[in-house]
Amino acid sequence: LSIHLPDFMLAEDANLLIPRFCKRLIECGYNSILIGSHHKCKVTSSPSTKINAADNLVAIFRQLNDHGIKILLKPNFAVNLEGPSTSPSPYPLKISLERSFDFLYNLFPRIEALFWESLYLSPAFRNEVLTIDASDATDAESALAEVQMLEKCIQGRSKLIFYMPSNHHDEALRQARWINKFIDDMGKNSIISFNAVSGGHFDDHCSDHPLWELLRISPDTSSTAFLPVINIGLIKQGEGLWPTTNFDLLDRFLPRCTRHRFEGIIGLISHIPESGSLLDCNLWVAGQTLWRYQPTSLLAETWFKAFRPTEDVQFTLKVMKIARTLSLDLSLLRSIAINPEAAPVTAEEAKIYGENILTSLRLLKLFYEKEKNAKRKTGVKLNGIKLNRGQINASSDSDANSRPSIKEYFTFFAHNVKQLLGSFLPAFNMPVSFIMGEEEYNISFWNHDLETPHRGHKNSIMEAIYLENRYL
Repeated sequence: LSIHLPDFMLAEDANLLIPRFCKRLIECGYNSILIGSHHKCKVTSSPSTKINAADNLVAIFRQLNDHGIKILLKPNFAVNLEGPSTSPSPYPLKISLERSFDFLYNLFPRIEALFWESLYLSPAFRNEVLTIDASDATDAESALAEVQMLEKCIQGRSKLIFYMPSNHHDEALRQARWINKFIDDMGKNSIISFNAVSGGHFDDHCSDHPLWELLRISPDTSSTAFLPVINIGLIKQGEGLWPTTNFDLLDRFLPRCTRHRFEGIIGLISHIPESGSLLDCNLWVAGQTLWRYQPTSLLAETWFKAFRPTEDVQFTLKVMKIARTLSLDLSLLRSIAINPEAAPVTAEEAKIYGENILTSLRLLKLFYEKEKNAKRKTGVKLNGIKLNRGQINASSDSDANSRPSIKEYFTFFAHNVKQLLGSFLPAFNMPVSFIMGEEEYNISFWNHDLETPHRGHKNSIMEAIYLENRYL
């Protein structure tokens, strides 16, 4: 049994960082944290006996509870599904899980819910769990057997969040066709979780999960609760380092969380930001929308008036909306470049997408030039920026130690888009010269894998943007 923790919980001064984390979490409008990882982690073959590590984690969880933060836990269980079990027990998997669950709840008795990523599609898992021939079982029967096994292991000690992953539309459609056949047989403390989009966690460009439409047209409501997974932290979509918003996701999905029993959402984020950063704006608007639904545009105006009063709110939101559309087009191209068989496109189609992205960048640049000229005519002092050998530096009118402006965010964003577009073009048999007509791009945050951002030079505006969006 292993548990993946965020870096700040592993720091030597974690006992000092946890109160700061709780304060920021509550300020953004949230009362729960899902501790775990979407990445596959290497796990041990038996429950950990490192008492010191366990004691430290117990202390961290106690601090979270003392601040009113509910804990949802996603542990990694050492489940061997690669081959036949060597255990003499007829139900080795069930016994192994029962022991792991007992160990877990003895350490952390105040867990609000346990998050379990379903294994119902695994043939080895079906053979372990089902009482009938696995080849004859439907997906609904396999999933229900899995849920009932987990409910017996949990024994009412917490809620169960049963997450059904889907990485593409066909898989999501297959889930939606049978899910109604088993949810009414789930226990009262069990919750169904699913990706809000019909792709992976971070594929914001994908269409809605088909389950949304089935729930909308269903004449009956289920007693089983739902918990959609939404990428509110814009993971793989800039993570706050780009001048984009998550408002389209909130407007798409939160109004659908009605009539049926929804426990809220699981919002994915990679870091907790400082107040006043663009990631903070996205998280705060999402948090407020969950508690009391209001138009995202009005909430964003409130946030800007509080944290960035010098910005032209209407102009900035217009720019961020266009930048978001541009980033979604880029996300689509990236997904096709990674897996061309999933949605093959011709070089001509890819060229059209690329031209549309570059046209949007030129349009945003034109907007800023028009705004600059308008402010000059009215005598408004501007904060300018200039490029210097791949590093963004403040001009004479800008203080490098002040909060970066949205325009400075946009400059790095424009460079990054051109770099990423250049890295995707070879997958479509298109030369990088396609974008060479644009001005030469400089250093920016993300490489093509969008995994780890660059921090920038010390005391640069790039570093300031990085730091304010990665507080913890």
